[in-house]
Amino acid sequence: MSDSLTKSFEMIDKKIAYNGYFQIVRYRLRHTLFAGGWSGE
Repeated sequence: MSDSLTKSFEMIDKKIAYNGYFQIVRYRLRHTLFAGGWSGE
């Protein structure tokens, strides 16, 4: 696999926002930009 596809996003945080009859999980991610570098949080 090419290096550009191996790590195109990074999980910063994962929290359970609601846990009742169903569950909502909140993720904070950052991803690579087409122009290079990483996005903000």
